[in-house]
Formats: sequence, structure tokens, C-alpha cells
Amino acid sequence: MKKLILFFKELVAEPWFHFLFLLVLAFAIWFSLAFVSIEQTTLSYLQNRFEANLPPKTIRITPKPVKTLSFFGLQVKRPEGSFIDDRTITRIRRLNGIKRIYSFLSSQVPMQVQISLFGLGYQSDVVAIGVPWEFIQSEIPSSYRSRWRNWKEGEKVIGLLPSLLLDMYNQTLAKPNQLPTITEDFARGQNLRLVFGKSSLKTTGTPVVVDGELAGFSHKVGEIALILPLAVVSHYNRLFGYTNAEYSYVLVEVETHEHVLPITKEIQKWGLVVNSESGISQEIVSLKKNLRLLFRLLQGIIWGLCGVAIGLAAFLSGLRRQSYYHLLRILGESRLFLLLSVAAKYMLFVWIAFSFATFSFGYFVKKLPLSIPGISFEIATRPDMLFLYLAVGIALLPSLSLLTTRPGNRL
Repeated sequence: MKKLILFFKELVAEPWFHFLFLLVLAFAIWFSLAFVSIEQTTLSYLQNRFEANLPPKTIRITPKPVKTLSFFGLQVKRPEGSFIDDRTITRIRRLNGIKRIYSFLSSQVPMQVQISLFGLGYQSDVVAIGVPWEFIQSEIPSSYRSRWRNWKEGEKVIGLLPSLLLDMYNQTLAKPNQLPTITEDFARGQNLRLVFGKSSLKTTGTPVVVDGELAGFSHKVGEIALILPLAVVSHYNRLFGYTNAEYSYVLVEVETHEHVLPITKEIQKWGLVVNSESGISQEIVSLKKNLRLLFRLLQGIIWGLCGVAIGLAAFLSGLRRQSYYHLLRILGESRLFLLLSVAAKYMLFVWIAFSFATFSFGYFVKKLPLSIPGISFEIATRPDMLFLYLAVGIALLPSLSLLTTRPGNRL
């Protein structure tokens, strides 16, 4: 009971210095909440209006081109980075910041395609890639989607061609030779005959002829290749003995621009070719870092001034009561009790200032007509706690040090 009375006297002593302590700390918390709110709003605006709409958050990974050597029909082991297989995909997936991976499967068997247009038959060697459904689904007409996703052996194969090929035909072949131009609608639904295992240069095993149908043109895949469902390419690779899947290239979506540069550097260490507009990402990251640094600097100035003010108030209050503390020591109170009572007093004041400032800030901000088109205001509920702890902790050290002197030194 005695100690509670002493603690209560400590609370009510030097009211003007304590009021100054509370007032300055509350204002500092207000300013900190304002800076944190402005910082969060600014970064959110950059994220929603600029960063989310700026490329790249996609990285293109391709094998490193190397000259393959073989002796007596035996192929020398290929160097790392000259191919992409399932093991490489697994390594990429384990990297921090990976959002989604699209793997484009290479057709490892020779192929030909036969098509008839305007009564004329065309036959050509062709390169094919298997494209994942998640990547290409937006370009598949609704009438073809089920057959693309659920293809089974013996069924007609649905394929796409790159739109670049259509433009090349119309501009470089049709016009000079006075041939009819082709539109996407006209080409859609044209029948194809696909020959797996045979080209003009090579035949592997027994060729397999499969009926196909052209579903349209892709604007997302730029390679000059026949675009097929992933299941089709995988099936015929295995049918001709190519059981180890290899990929023409991989597209990797990362979570934020901050992840582009470290992921790019890590994958480049594996010997792979990585293409990404990392310069844009680096500029965005630098801008965000500079903004954070600016707001931290402004908060540091505010909290520095706050620390000086509340430290001076606490020190003057303790200095005026130093004789009282020495008297309590002579009467038998321990130094530990005095330290704890003074520390508890200021911790209580910090809690009061913190509760009042955060409540009043939220209350008054909600009353303001904060409505600007295109900007979503982020209202902070807590100040920068690191600055708060540092300012209060450093400010109280001088006043607490007054309690460490011996009573006999002053009485």
C-alpha cells in the first residue's frame, strides 16, 4: 500500500513538466501517423496506377545456344544451360518471388503439315511447341476449348498459328504474287494433316498421320511454330522414344518488380539466357526506396525534436525531485523501486499519449472529405514504432541516470 501511495505521488508531481511530456509526444505521434499515411498512400498509388501496369513482371528464359558434338553416334553430354528440362523448372519454382511459370514444350520429333487453301495443297516441314492451357486459353475460341483441354489419342488435333505468320503471308507472299489474302475468320476451321516422325530431312520410326484443325491465330506466342496443346506434343514425344521433356522456353511471372533483378541474376548463373526489362524494374525499386528514405528522414527529424523536448521535460522533472528521491533512499527505499516507479510512470504517460493520439488522429481524419479520383487513401493506425521506442528510450536515459547517484553525495 505504501509503495502504491509513493507511485501515485510520483504521477501527480511536477504536473507542468508531465503535461509538456504528454503534449509533445502526442504531437510527434500525430505527425508520425500523418507521414506513415502519406507514405502508404503514395506507394499504394504507385503500385496500383503505375507499377501494376508497367512491364515487366514476366521473365523469358531460353536455353543457351551451343554447338552439339557427337562421336560415333554418341552425343557428348551437353553443358548446363544448353537445355531446359523438368529439373530446371523445379529449380525455378523454388526461387523466392515466383508467381507463375509457363513452360513451352519442344516437339522433339520431325514434323510436316499439309493444308489446302483455294484448291491448292501446301506441304511444309514445321516446328511445333506445346503451350500450357493457362497461358493460351484466352486465345482459344469457345467452340474449341473443350477439345483443346481434353484431347485424347485418335482425336482431331486443334492447333493455332502465330499471327505473325498470317501477316507475313498477306504482305510478302499474297500481294506480290496476286494471291488472295487470308483473314483470321477465313483460316479458322481449315483442316490440317499433321505428320509426326517425318520431315524432308529426316524420318524417325514409323510416321504417324493425324487429322487436325486450325482454330485461329495467336498474338501471345511470337515463335514461327505450330502451336499445339501441351498434351499432344508430350504424347508424340513419348511415342517416338523422347521420354525426357525439354522446353523451348519458359515464361516466369514474378510477384513484384523487386523480384525481377534477383531472380534474373540467379537464373543467369545457371547458364541460361534470361530476357527481362530489368532496367524498368530497377527504376521502380529505386523510386520506392528513395520515397521511403525521404519519409524516414522527415520522421527522423520530427522524432529527434520530440526526443529532445520530452527528454528535457523528463530531466528537469527528475532534477527538481532529486532531493526527494535521495530522501526516500535514506528512509530505506531501494534504488530498484525508484527506477521502476519512474520508468512505470513514463511508460504510463507514453501509453496515454499513444492511445489519445491514435484515436484522435483516426477520428479527425475520417471526418475530412478525403476523396480524390484515382487515389485510395491509406490511413495509418500505428506510428513508426521504431522511432517511438528510440525517441522515448533515449530521452528517458538522462532522467533515469539521476536515480543512480548515492544519497550521501547530495545530502
